[in-house]
Amino acid sequence: MNNVALRNPDVVTEIQMQAGLGKRIVFVSGNFNTVHPGHLRLLRFASECGDFLVVGVNDNHADTLVDETLRLDGVKSIGFIDYAFILHMPPEIFIRQLMPSIVVKGKEHEAYFNPEQEAVDGYGGKL
Repeated sequence: MNNVALRNPDVVTEIQMQAGLGKRIVFVSGNFNTVHPGHLRLLRFASECGDFLVVGVNDNHADTLVDETLRLDGVKSIGFIDYAFILHMPPEIFIRQLMPSIVVKGKEHEAYFNPEQEAVDGYGGKL
C-alpha cells in the first residue's frame, strides 16, 4: 500500500495499475480521526463490495482533530485496505477522476444530500 498524495497526478493511474484490469474498485473517504468499530464495519463492508478497496483520508482541515499523516497511518494498518492516500480535494472530484465501480458511505449519510451521487451517476457507478 502506498502513501501518495492526490496532488500527484499519477495517483489514479497507480490505483488502476495496482487494481488490475477488470477489477471492481471500491472507494471510501473520510476523516478517520480515530479509527473505531464503526469505521471498521464500514470498511469491511466496502471491501466485500468489490475487488480493490481504496480509501481517501481527508487532508488537514477544520473538522480534523489528528494530523493527516497519523490518520493515514491508522487507516493503512487495516489489512483489508488495498490502497490508502491523503485526499486533497472534495471526494466527488476525485470520484470523477477514478470512476470507481462503487462508492461506500456510512448509513448516517442516507438522509442527506450526497455530492458523490451526481459524480457516480455521471459514469454509471453506484453509491
